[in-house]
Amino acid sequence: MTGQDAQTGQKGSARYFFRALALTLSLQQPFRKKSVLRDIRRVVARYLEPGESIDACAQFSSSPLAFGRGLSGLLRSINRANRNLRVYYVAATDRRVLTVEVSWALKHPRGLVLSDPRQGASLRPRTKPLIHRYLWNGKFWAAVEYRGPSGQERTLCYDGRFTDEVGRHLLGLGPEQTIEHYRMEPLVRWFMIITTVFCAAVAIVAVILAALNAGSHG
Repeated sequence: MTGQDAQTGQKGSARYFFRALALTLSLQQPFRKKSVLRDIRRVVARYLEPGESIDACAQFSSSPLAFGRGLSGLLRSINRANRNLRVYYVAATDRRVLTVEVSWALKHPRGLVLSDPRQGASLRPRTKPLIHRYLWNGKFWAAVEYRGPSGQERTLCYDGRFTDEVGRHLLGLGPEQTIEHYRMEPLVRWFMIITTVFCAAVAIVAVILAALNAGSHG
């Protein structure tokens, strides 16, 4: 092993160590769409051929990710509901369709599981590609079916973060889809807005009073 390889391995180990630490705080890392897409490109880059480039990518899973309510429910989800879950980084390049399996929690690469020529590969929707602007309703998963040039088929699920890449454009492997928008009822929306503003105001007042109290005792 060269010094450069050792340094790369140390950086990779440090990356997943901090992800494991972040997992205890925010459940799943990377989470934001931009960070996931950046991570997909980083992971898939090692499998690219000279001159090959990624056109589109997204995160898929073998089934929707299950999360229970409360600490006990979360632990049960980790130990049982998601035990057989498979998470995939899928990228459509100018030549191929590449699929890398990663661990569902830390997104640690487990290896390349599919490499098909792009010609003859396709995605078709199994469910409607909904856009849910408020994820608390719990209905933001959709499914597609992948068909490879050799005839293999695989059903994959994705969440609302990747509606543009998958739900609308199907990674460039299928026809453009019509997006159905979810809209919150006006009364519920105003209740959420008022509640958020009230909580923010209470928090700001509490911080100001704490600062004034600390200053008076100082």
